[in-house]
Amino acid sequence: MPERFSGLLHSSFDVPAKAAPGAGLARIDFAHGCLAHRSELNVFHENGDVCLGLGTPRFDDHALQELSEQRGAAAAWMRGRHGRGGAARRRVKGRFSVVLVRDNGNEAWLATDRFGTWPVCYSSADGSLAFSDRADTVPGAKRAISPQAVFNYLFFHMIPAPVTIFEGVSRLPAGHLLKWTRGQAECTRWWQPVFDEGARPDLAESRQRFLQIIEDDVRREAEIGVDGVQVGAFLSGGTDSSTVSGMLGK
Repeated sequence: MPERFSGLLHSSFDVPAKAAPGAGLARIDFAHGCLAHRSELNVFHENGDVCLGLGTPRFDDHALQELSEQRGAAAAWMRGRHGRGGAARRRVKGRFSVVLVRDNGNEAWLATDRFGTWPVCYSSADGSLAFSDRADTVPGAKRAISPQAVFNYLFFHMIPAPVTIFEGVSRLPAGHLLKWTRGQAECTRWWQPVFDEGARPDLAESRQRFLQIIEDDVRREAEIGVDGVQVGAFLSGGTDSSTVSGMLGK
């Protein structure tokens, strides 16, 4: 499957042509790079800034949620970034990723949701930032296999972020934001789960609330789908997939 988006930004005006991203994708050029994306993705332009919104974020802010429903998630992200700063990210739920390119390519923000379900992979070196939703389509990145990633896969049966199978290519961990400004990249956590150790909830009430949360979430995902297709359940034989399948059957 081809990438949904990819981009290459550079702190100088000399962006290597051989590293140009996204063959066959719609392309937006900046003085310091370019952003390529599938034509069906939600893109919003404002005063030279470009925002690419993927997935189905759910904004707690009523005005942002209404804007997202009317004009798309990218418009809501742009409004939230200008008007509320980090509060828009901290108060959003759902599954999503977002790419914001500002100042003619001198600045970029990349973020993924609380569980990292919509991946963002990137490589930052020599004053440049290359990124994509797939590790194997990050522009200009070498395709050398990482021995540590192979070990992680054999040991964990997965490759935990920020490592990817390729050396020099990272994946944003869940609930993280990458801010790149004029050649400098900084990765920070935008969401932190909170555990209240002193809470003593009622067991029967908590059980009912837990079941209701699962039912509501499965219903919502079944109605939304992914990329316009119907959803299903992967049956591993465990309690998790069996619970989801049972709720899906309702």
